[in-house]
Amino acid sequence: MKAYLQYRSIVCRKFADIDHLIGDNKLWNEIYSIFRTLKEEHKLSIPAIEVLNEVYLQSMRAFLVKHADEEDIWEGYVFRSRHLKSDSSATQLCLSLVYAALCLMRIPIEQAVEHLQILREKHLMDEHGKPSTFFHSVFVILWQKERKRSRPWFLGFLRAPDWDHVFNLASFDVDAPLPEPAHHVRADMTTKDWMLATDHFNCAYIKEIVFRWNKKNERLQILECIEASYCNLREECPPGTPPSGEVEKPQVMPEDFDLCRTEIETAVEVEPGSKLMAALIDRALEVFSKAGLVALLSCLTTMKYSECVKEHVERVDRAIKKPVDRAPHTQYNYYEGANHFSGNQIKGVSIHAEPASQSLPQN
Repeated sequence: MKAYLQYRSIVCRKFADIDHLIGDNKLWNEIYSIFRTLKEEHKLSIPAIEVLNEVYLQSMRAFLVKHADEEDIWEGYVFRSRHLKSDSSATQLCLSLVYAALCLMRIPIEQAVEHLQILREKHLMDEHGKPSTFFHSVFVILWQKERKRSRPWFLGFLRAPDWDHVFNLASFDVDAPLPEPAHHVRADMTTKDWMLATDHFNCAYIKEIVFRWNKKNERLQILECIEASYCNLREECPPGTPPSGEVEKPQVMPEDFDLCRTEIETAVEVEPGSKLMAALIDRALEVFSKAGLVALLSCLTTMKYSECVKEHVERVDRAIKKPVDRAPHTQYNYYEGANHFSGNQIKGVSIHAEPASQSLPQN
């Protein structure tokens, strides 16, 4: 796992109150609604902002890890809250909501499934296959949402899905999280923190961390801070010993900092606040045909400063690749593997095909 994902200030910001976190974001409004249901059902007294700040952090860590490859980013993870009876309860509550967030995010299905499987098998169910209390509640809520959204006539007859069911609910786009302001991070991170966050001053990770920020001056501030930490450790090390003390790890060279600085100077600043662009893309995804989206994608990828709109390119590309649904269906016959009903017949009507007439078959 990328070491810097252990540092909250590099991953995402912490919100002061629930309104700042939710705002007009549909995804986090949904998560807040699910949390309120859990809070009422389980008689919880924990503040929403305390839980959702942590859920946001853990969800964004998963969002930034595109290929889990069976690597558990939550290994050893514990969420503590004085408002809950135990650390175990707090952790289960948080990760159950993270599970819901990953089901609702519009991210590549392979990425979502990998993280969901890890959460389910290693954190939310015991060795006997029994779900935790909070996960059971969240699972039921998600199933109810899927049933309500799909609405085909036969859905009322369907039994509850298995625990490994992948819900067909991914409908909310997610923006890359913004790290804390650079001056806050500089104040919080020590020399040792920077060494660990960069995996012992690995050049690739240094660049990856620096470009988490969108503005040139913040990128330069972070680079200077990492470089200063590297120089401090270098002075303390015996001659011939790398600053990190890890001989086998790829080390940054002093000239690499100059190359990175040049790269920052020549890169285009990304304004995350381009809400107008985001709103235009949102509208295009709603009204454009597939041909229109293909034309839009071509414009976005060939225009000047196309590197600034990579997130929007990914959103449009996902919309183009999304299969066209000709008839109401559920995840059961949509994702191969979650086939509780695939290939079966219900009263002579194939779930995969449209009936020849609008009326049900006569017995």
